[in-house]
Amino acid sequence: KALVDGINASLPLGQVLLNRGVITLDLLNSALTGLRIIRDGIATRSQVLQALRAARLRKLPLLQPLMEMGAIQEDPYPYNDIGYLMYLSGLINERELISAREIEVTEDKTVEQALISCGFCSDKSVIALNEILNMLMEGALQEEQAIQLTKKLETVDWEIPKVLEALEDPEEFVEEEELDVGELLKLTGCIHPEDLEIATNKSLKKR
Repeated sequence: KALVDGINASLPLGQVLLNRGVITLDLLNSALTGLRIIRDGIATRSQVLQALRAARLRKLPLLQPLMEMGAIQEDPYPYNDIGYLMYLSGLINERELISAREIEVTEDKTVEQALISCGFCSDKSVIALNEILNMLMEGALQEEQAIQLTKKLETVDWEIPKVLEALEDPEEFVEEEELDVGELLKLTGCIHPEDLEIATNKSLKKR
């Protein structure tokens, strides 16, 4: 039934199953991650299926059972594409991100192609988003800076020069003064300054 509905509505199967309440958003996300892992040769099909069953029963993300069985050591996809950047920046929601992910893995497309086919991106925005992502991965930007840049660029039609312009603006990303836990608690009124002084002295004595 879901297959027929998907064909009639031109929707990915996972989205139809999700809309029917047959699966949860977390389970669909885990299944799509599993498909990517199989496609990229990171773990075997049997390992992913075993982990997916465990993830479903224990209500966990797929990666945890895969790590427990030793199939992977760490997240194989840490912040590596523009889809996640768009999600963090509020340009797309979680359902829209997963919809693009499903098209990516089931139709063997790049994430950029999937986002464009879903109408979430244009060729121009893909170029700008990849530029921001590269700067983030290289350490030239902090995550919050990348998010703010992404939000700003959407309002100026993804003009790449605006990225550099924003980065050169000394007031664009003013670093906040670092606070330790005690100072933060004092400033927010959670503890009295005298209590902080007593705690600090004890801390210095006992380390």
